[in-house]
Amino acid sequence: MLSVQRPNEAHVKDNTGEFLSSPTGKHLKVSIEKAIRIKTDDDKKHKSRTYWSLHPDEKKRYRLKVHTVNLQFERFTKGDGNSEFDRNYDESMSHKCVVEAISRLSSMTLVHVYGEKRTSFSFEFETVRKEPHLHLPNNIRYFPDVLCTFNEDNEMYNKWGGKIAIEVTYTHECESYKQEDFMFHNIPVFEIVIESGSARQFPAERPNWPKGKRWGEELVEKHINDLVNWFSQSVIGTLKVDPTSTRVHLIEIQEYENKMDYLKKSNSELQKRIKKVNDDLEHTSGKMQQLKGKHSKLLKEVETSNEDQLILKNENTELCDQFNIEKRQVSALQDGIDKEIKSNKVQTIALNKVIKRKKSIILLGGILTFLFMLVPFFFPEGSAKLLNIWYSSLVNLRNIFV
Repeated sequence: MLSVQRPNEAHVKDNTGEFLSSPTGKHLKVSIEKAIRIKTDDDKKHKSRTYWSLHPDEKKRYRLKVHTVNLQFERFTKGDGNSEFDRNYDESMSHKCVVEAISRLSSMTLVHVYGEKRTSFSFEFETVRKEPHLHLPNNIRYFPDVLCTFNEDNEMYNKWGGKIAIEVTYTHECESYKQEDFMFHNIPVFEIVIESGSARQFPAERPNWPKGKRWGEELVEKHINDLVNWFSQSVIGTLKVDPTSTRVHLIEIQEYENKMDYLKKSNSELQKRIKKVNDDLEHTSGKMQQLKGKHSKLLKEVETSNEDQLILKNENTELCDQFNIEKRQVSALQDGIDKEIKSNKVQTIALNKVIKRKKSIILLGGILTFLFMLVPFFFPEGSAKLLNIWYSSLVNLRNIFV
């Protein structure tokens, strides 16, 4: 925020042009209240003296006037009273040449430097006026160094109202109260600073200018032309006052209202969506309660199932153990059966052999019996002898055992 300091004290010069001194030997300081009393009570004494700013360097002090309404000292400017002493606050050639060079340009690029940041403003001015008389609505008069106007094609027109003041600072800078007045009346102020020893400074006022060396209009015109060439490329300075017009505020208000309308509509739609979401949420919540009940029931069933499963698992373990035992028994029985089958197979083979032998013997006996029965038919006498021998043998054999 702009810090406004309006001067309430001033040094005093008498009609000889010398500063009045205090009893301590320093330049006398007079308060605005005392200056107003002198102006009211002793007009002759008031007219015999002039008031000056409190700058420590006498050469950089500028003339002040007594403002009885605002109760303050204000800069003395052209048009105050009958005096033409309008440039006492800065009569330097450096200041005059820069102001003149700026006033000759209708196309300009102002570069605002703030720390490491730079912002450029390009203008095609409609008018460029040097030291115009500005009579503000608060009844304060100012004479800015240069006042430029531009049309609506420029992007800064709405913000600044198509005007900008350019102030050149050499021996002193633009006062804070002047900046405040310009801010309240929507007049932007771009400040150009002339530093000692810089190219902007008039050659004869530079520290390295030989003392007593004369100069003329040729040097003045050359310096002005050099400044014009430099400034036609760009003008480096500081935007000391950057106001914003009511038009911009109205546009911003309209944009804000449009945005608010949009947000209201969006909010209304969002409220509807929120209501629907809440309804869905309530419905979902009911379903969730039902699902929780089902879930609780299922948990109980799962617990019961787990218990049953544990019982079944234990039973299954017991059955598995019994099965293993029976499996071992079956395996042992199978081994016994296999052994028995093997043994029976061996016995069957032996029995078959015996049966075959018996069959062979029976067959042989049958054949022999058949042959024996046929013998009587073919050998009757021999058969009879044979029977007698056989019978006698049987009788003998019986007698042995009887």
